[in-house]
Amino acid sequence: MRALRKQQSRAFNLTNDIHGEIQIIERAFGFGNDVMADMMHMLENHLKAA
Repeated sequence: MRALRKQQSRAFNLTNDIHGEIQIIERAFGFGNDVMADMMHMLENHLKAA
């Protein structure tokens, strides 16, 4: 949580918005998907849009 305040987690924020910060917190506490699942979802959406 301190890393979010000090902008040290910027490299792990894939979307560069509040949703990315929420994903970091969810992963830290075991609530959300892992990083690979999130990246695959983003890639699938990108390829569908192309």
